[in-house]
Parts: sequence; C-alpha cells; structure tokens
Amino acid sequence: MRRERASTGTRGIGGSRARRAPPSALPVAFWVSLLSLAFLSCHSHGGTVGSPSPRVLRWATDFPGNWDPVVQGSGGGFRVLALAYASLTEIDEEGNARPGLARSWEYNARGDEITFHLRPALRFTDGTPVNAEAVKLYLERAKTQPNSALAGDLSSIESIRIANDLDVVLHLTQVDHQIPLLLGQRVAQITSAQAARDPKALNGFPVGAGPFRVVELVPESHVFLKKNPDYWDAEHIFIDEVRVYAGVDPATVVPSVQTGVYDFAVLAPSQVKAAQQAGLDVVFQPGFNASNIAVNVHKKPFTDPPFSRRSTMRSTARSSSTR
Repeated sequence: MRRERASTGTRGIGGSRARRAPPSALPVAFWVSLLSLAFLSCHSHGGTVGSPSPRVLRWATDFPGNWDPVVQGSGGGFRVLALAYASLTEIDEEGNARPGLARSWEYNARGDEITFHLRPALRFTDGTPVNAEAVKLYLERAKTQPNSALAGDLSSIESIRIANDLDVVLHLTQVDHQIPLLLGQRVAQITSAQAARDPKALNGFPVGAGPFRVVELVPESHVFLKKNPDYWDAEHIFIDEVRVYAGVDPATVVPSVQTGVYDFAVLAPSQVKAAQQAGLDVVFQPGFNASNIAVNVHKKPFTDPPFSRRSTMRSTARSSSTR
C-alpha cells in the first residue's frame, strides 16, 4: 500500500542560502527529514548568518516511542533521535555508507570480519569518551536487551571485540558486506555507555554524541536541544537550537507555520490543501507500508465451526495446490 506524508515549512525563508547549504550540514537522517527548506528557516528567528542572536529551528512532529535507540529501533522516530545521537556510519543521498563516528572501516580477506576505526577525542554529552568500549556495549545491548527492537537486525554479528581504544572488530556469522550500511542511521545511534546502565533513565533523557544535546525534555510535550560543540562535524551545523514539539493539534498546524510558531511541521492529509492554499511549501514523502491482520483461531468467535471450517478448507486448498 502506498501512502503519502506531507510536511510544510515557511516559503522562501533563508533565501538562496537554503539551497546552497551542503548536505553534510546535518546528519543524513535529520537532513532527509527536514530537507533544505527547514534547514535554514531558523534564520527567521535569529537574523542572518553571523548574527549574535541564536538561530532556532522549531519543529512540530511526533515523538519517538522511546528515547533509547535500542528500544525505539524501527519506524521514523530515529529522525528525531538523530538530533541527540550520532550513528557509527551515515547514509548519503545516493544510499552509500559514509563516515560517521567511525572515520573508516575495513574488512578482512574473507569478508566475515570488519574493523571500525573511530574518530579520536570524541565525547558524549555527559563527558564520557566515544570509544570502542562504548560501541561494543551498545551493540551487545542491542543484541541481548529483552526489549530491544534491533536484535533481528544484528543477527549476522556473532561477536564484538575491542582491538584498542578506537578500533572495534565485528566477527560475522557469514560474509556480509552490507554491515556499514546496516550500522548507519537507526541501527547504530550510539548511546553513552554510562547512561545506558539505566535504560529507563536514558528514555527520560537521551545522552549521545549527536549534533545537539538535550537541555529539556517533557514527555508528550517538547524537547529542547542546543548545538553540541563536540559533535564530530560541528563546523557544518549552522543551527544553534532545535525545539521539537509533540501533540500538536492538526487543525492548528497550518496557521502556526504561517505565523512563525513553527518552521516545519508534519501535516495530516486533511491539512495539505489548506497548507497549499496558504502558500506554504508542502513536501510529499512517498512511503511503502504493510498492514497485517493476525487472527487468533484459539479464541472466540474464531473457534466456532464456521470460522474453523473455513480455515481448515483454506489450509487444505493451499496444501493441495503445492503438490
């Protein structure tokens, strides 16, 4: 089933600078979500580049189900998490793996072992080092934590070994040259090893090494973040603050973007026409979604003969057709 999602932002804010901004200005996951339009719309709140006033981006969207990437795992929530967390690798606009927290990587001759070389002198926003131990603990937690949403993604990783402080080695169950792609974006948004000792607390206050650090988080309401000067690509982050708002009434989104309450927002389908008529830029994001319905034949009314007989007949027909 194909669905269209729409996003809206103020038209023309930031002028030609928005179109000239380099793709590396934000982590790819965040860049894909906000696009160039929203990227420099924050200048409406902070003046031109070089202004002493902070450049603030206000974004209305849904919050992730959990602020721990290991638990959040699937879905589009990783785009919001990409504000606070940096991934081991990143995925560029052409779908290729690029350096992230790892500056490079290399496979052994057989292709069943890969070594990631981390950037030196990086720190999480709690001051702890981004090192091989942190990566190892994150991947092991993602593989074994009972409520992990990522365990299935990491089944080809047999074990993780620390070669030295900045080199981590993944031993694979088979030859797999897709690991750098796998560990980009949502699967390897590395958390602070210290903060991850208490996953419940991590859900209440994210601690990563991303482009922004969380300064305030109120569940179901808002999260405020400030630029992280220790981010590995901080020189290409031109936003000083990001304020993300959740639970926004869809009926108020269009006028709120028009009046500058938000720079960028996710639209309900019913609001698209109103946004277009208001002269706002509306961006459609195609997506493919599968919907599944599971029936428990051990519970009523599906245990009743009419249901069970039809189920048996269908099973028999499928079995006959395969002979």
